[in-house]
Amino acid sequence: MTAASVWGFLAACGLNPFDVVLVSPIYGYVDGCTEVAVTGRGFSEDVRARLGLQPALGAVLPAPGALERGFRFDILTPPNGNVGPVDLTVIDGEHIQTLSEAFHYVPCPAAFTVDGLSAYDAPANTRVSIYGCSLSTADVVVHLTNEDPAVPPVDLVPSPVCGTATIDFGVPNLPGTWTLTLQNRDGDPIWPAPCVEITTDSGTNCDVPLPLRIVAATETTP
Repeated sequence: MTAASVWGFLAACGLNPFDVVLVSPIYGYVDGCTEVAVTGRGFSEDVRARLGLQPALGAVLPAPGALERGFRFDILTPPNGNVGPVDLTVIDGEHIQTLSEAFHYVPCPAAFTVDGLSAYDAPANTRVSIYGCSLSTADVVVHLTNEDPAVPPVDLVPSPVCGTATIDFGVPNLPGTWTLTLQNRDGDPIWPAPCVEITTDSGTNCDVPLPLRIVAATETTP
């Protein structure tokens, strides 16, 4: 059954063929660039959305023929100067629907907050994104330290990808196991920030460097 036939069936039964049901996740940093899935039914290639008064950064539907096509699309949240909930409004042709306080903007906990990488096993000569908030590329280098102390560290210049929420860097052709930190150009640590560690049953209060395994460009990652 095609999406069009589903909409026709719903209309014949007196049900609204267009409906916005859910967003996930429901929160993200004020920096924006959080990937949010909007689910419901009746979404066409013309669908677009806004959060509060700001248009979302694009609206991407699943590939043609995918089962979710027409029932889901993905957006990136725009940055927002205010912390708190905002409405999600979806516009698709003549259809307009708003979910009240559907998404919540939360503050960035600290400058240069790093949440993770787009890949922890990365082929050489590709690019890896760093996700977080309050990220800048000014006077910043990605500092890689090899597990073998005899191998010299590597400094890489990152590039902005999406506002202050995502930066990326080119993976050097240096296969091996590395740890990733951020430094300024003078070699002073930026992330993880210096921290007095307190270990509890739930873990540590301090950020730790991220692992990165670089594989040869012809090698297959597991």
